[in-house]
Amino acid sequence: MCEPWPTPFRFLPGNHDIGDNPPGPDHPAQQPLQERVLQRFRVAFGPDYWGTAVSGWFVIGLNAQLFGSHSWLETEQYRWLGECVREAGKRPVALMLHKPLFQNTREDAAPHIRYVPLGPRRRLLNLLAGVNLRIVLSGHVHQYLDRIIDGVRHIWIPSTAFFLPDSIQERVGEKVTGLGLLELGGEHYRFDLVCPDGLVRNNVVEQSFCSVFK
Repeated sequence: MCEPWPTPFRFLPGNHDIGDNPPGPDHPAQQPLQERVLQRFRVAFGPDYWGTAVSGWFVIGLNAQLFGSHSWLETEQYRWLGECVREAGKRPVALMLHKPLFQNTREDAAPHIRYVPLGPRRRLLNLLAGVNLRIVLSGHVHQYLDRIIDGVRHIWIPSTAFFLPDSIQERVGEKVTGLGLLELGGEHYRFDLVCPDGLVRNNVVEQSFCSVFK
């Protein structure tokens, strides 16, 4: 018999859950964010952004699909984040969101569906400048990458479902399948990439839904 998971669940939406944000001001989203779908997500999974105190840390989860949407939903998330920053205080902060903030530097300007757009990224990082940001965890890319930039550790967590081959996606990290385990305690943390025995490294082009990614 399987034991129940010992901690509460919290969720963050991705582009295939609620629609996508535009990559830049002059680059509309191919599948725009749908407010009615977001409301269904909230009913099924709870808040799409949240903050919580965990073992001496403060964890912030954001809805990356709102960035650059110019909607009242984006405005409300920024307003909430301002309050969240004050609540975090001096505690170490872990940030979680679906999309990585950038590929190489916080000032990357080229629009790309893979990353948070430059304008919203600057506003977000300005809001977070007053907190003790230690780690940023994201997904979306279906690749694993772990590095420290400007004193902050950025970890891209791969999918448990499949990877995208080099023929349809450039390689910017390791194309593995797995999941991330983050343990927090006091001033310290530990992150492990876990690739359990039996987890299949599926190639997306061999799946029936591969046309979605072309």
